Amino acid sequence: MINLTLLFTLVATLTISSAQRPETSRVVHVLRDVEPYHRHYREFIINEINKARLNMSDVTSELYRAMTDVKQEYVKLAVDAEKTLVDDVNRNTGDPPCLGFLRTTIEHNMYMAGIYFSNCIDDLEDKLDAETQSVYLELQHNEKNYVRKGFLDVFHRENIVLDPETISYKLEDRKASFQQVPKSVITGLTNIVDGFRDRLVTARTVYTTCLVNNRNLLQVILDNTKRQLNTICRHGL
Repeated sequence: MINLTLLFTLVATLTISSAQRPETSRVVHVLRDVEPYHRHYREFIINEINKARLNMSDVTSELYRAMTDVKQEYVKLAVDAEKTLVDDVNRNTGDPPCLGFLRTTIEHNMYMAGIYFSNCIDDLEDKLDAETQSVYLELQHNEKNYVRKGFLDVFHRENIVLDPETISYKLEDRKASFQQVPKSVITGLTNIVDGFRDRLVTARTVYTTCLVNNRNLLQVILDNTKRQLNTICRHGL
């Protein structure tokens, strides 16, 4: 950020010598002229980065909505499969202790399935946290690189009294650069958000696969319980 006290002191000092050295005085006018362009440049960069952060928030919300929908789907499948099997057990007239054991087994297996479902979400949340932190750090790095671009450095190793023309030229050049924000800035920010979205799509796919695997494993276990119901409990323990 520009040190305004330094800037105003410099302007005041240079104004005093305007009559004796007009080219030195011209530096003051150019200096005054550059600052608004620099402010506009900084505000533009900050606004674009804030837009990128908001877009990231939208992408994250999309993931949460999709995650909720797919979780609801697979939890419902698991609960429906449990209900079907429990109904079969309740309708069976086999040995009561055997049927009671199967009911307990079903309850325990559903408990394990619930843990598996939670593990899927935990893995997704860990991935989301890591990706979000990485992208925020990248945006912060970009913000620092672009926003810290100032114009007082044009005075470094220059002599405003002996060679004011060089300073004026550098200031004019810097003003022109502030007026033309590189397209690479916007393109770079867009690419960051797009990359974030692509990685979350991959994370969502991994999450869905986790749910599918849990559902398939549970179905195998429930099918085995159904076989035990039909082949063991009808004879008793």
